[in-house]
Amino acid sequence: MSTVHIEVKQATVRRFAEGLSYGNGDPFNLVCTLDFIGRGEVQMGADLAWPGHPITRADLRELRRQLVDDYRAKRLYCWRVKGAAPPFRGRIVREDGPLVYWEMPIEA
Repeated sequence: MSTVHIEVKQATVRRFAEGLSYGNGDPFNLVCTLDFIGRGEVQMGADLAWPGHPITRADLRELRRQLVDDYRAKRLYCWRVKGAAPPFRGRIVREDGPLVYWEMPIEA
């Protein structure tokens, strides 16, 4: 008889005001979504930050730290409009119309 294992493979990245957290932070900004697509590989969804509260470099540093330290992620992938910089240094994997798909090593 086979064995079945269910993995949770999606996450929502939320940003809270200084001094607040998941337990006491309301309202929050929804920053992006993450899909864990393979061993050590994470697909970053659309930038959903409010225009008045864009994602900052500090937010990206904290996202990277948590992905590497807590989830052992090695690579991050995302689509960006041509000409828009990716969140971290990386390489273009492919282009599709006005979009570019990036692969970014995020290990320390």
